[in-house]
This record gives sequence, C-alpha cells and structure tokens, in this order.
Amino acid sequence: MLILTSWDDGHPKDLRLADLLIKYGLKATFFIPIENREGREVLSASQIKLLDQNFEIAGHTLTHRYLQGLPEADLRYEIEGGKLALENIVGHDIHGFCYPGGKYDSKVINAVKQAGFSYARTVENLQFDLGHSAWAMPTSLQFYPHSALVLFKNIVKKPELHKLQPLFMRLSERNFFKFLEKQLERISDSDAVFHLWGHSWEIEAFDLWKELELFLSLLAQASNNSLTLFDAQLHYLNK
Repeated sequence: MLILTSWDDGHPKDLRLADLLIKYGLKATFFIPIENREGREVLSASQIKLLDQNFEIAGHTLTHRYLQGLPEADLRYEIEGGKLALENIVGHDIHGFCYPGGKYDSKVINAVKQAGFSYARTVENLQFDLGHSAWAMPTSLQFYPHSALVLFKNIVKKPELHKLQPLFMRLSERNFFKFLEKQLERISDSDAVFHLWGHSWEIEAFDLWKELELFLSLLAQASNNSLTLFDAQLHYLNK
C-alpha cells in the first residue's frame, strides 16, 4: 500500500503538522498560496523554507482564488504568479498544483500545464489509486468528520461503483475516525493508494490534533511506503 498525505492553504499550523509527520516518518506535499483572499494567515517565506527542508512544496495560486470561469489573464496571474513566488522563496522548481476549492475545467487545466506544472490535485474523495490523469489527481479521504451525506454528494459529482462500499461503511459507522481506520484496514494488504488530505487550520479550529496523531501513527504502521505526490506521479508515469 502506498501512503500519500497532502495539506492545503499554507496556514502557519502546517509547522505543527510537519512535526507530527516527521515523528511518524511520513512524506507530505504542502499546497501553499502566497496570500489568502479569505483572510486566513499564511506561512511566511522563512516558514516555507523550513517546510521545504523535509517536504514537497507545491502551488495553490497566488491568493487562493477559485479559478473556474476566470479570464485568461487572471488565470495566468494566479497560477504563474503563485508558482514564481514560491520558486523564488525555495530556490528551486516546484512541480505540483492544487485547484482551490476543487474548482477546475479544461481551461484551468491548460493554464496549469502552460505554467510548467507536472501534475494537479483535486478534492475528489473515495479514490484509492492515483487516478487516470496527472491533471486530476484524486484523494482518498479528507481529515475532517464529514457526514455520509457529504461523501454521497462527492460521489454524485463523479459516480463510480467502487465508491459505494466506503459510503455504506460510513452509513454504518457514525464515528468518522473509526470509519477512517476501517478504510485503512480494508486496503492495507493491497496495492492500493491511501491519500489523506486536509487543512491544518481546520484541525486547529476543531481541536483534532489528538485524533490526527493517532491516525498518522496507524498510517506509519500500515506501510513504510510513503511518498510525496510528485514522487508518486513519477512512479505512476514510469510503470
């Protein structure tokens, strides 16, 4: 089983999250905007450099602006501007991008490609593989206690038969964190991908640090095969 973790929005609490990931020997990709138009704090340049020592830094636009429907000039400003700013901070190329809010279409994908990224991640849940396109990389589950209804809405957006089993398991298991554990156990002896994602600001707001540490320890016990998203894409493309 391949373990992936990725974390969005570049909040300063990413540093606390990074300490836990290091403690359990897990790789991660951090998708970071330079500013956040919604008013949330973002990592400083020195904090981004600190994260870059152990993890993959990736793009999340310049100001965390939703991209679908924007004019081409605005798309380029957000996507290319965010990439250039991060590269100036870390001193090397960055390869990954995450669509803010999971909002994208073919025009947005083309703009991400033209900016020089190698892959892009979505917010599609209940996928236990790397997906079928480097420009629409899915996830398994968000670290947030979503109801079965939220998971159902996610399925409706992109219906696939294999997503029904975890949905039914969520309906029967009211404790979200036990549901997470059951999903991990379900695929632990396979070649599947378990891709956990989330926001450190959300973990802080709902005081989920204890639950997160417990689950990260379970991930570390389940597999020693943990990669950044970029390395996972290289592995996928080279198969």
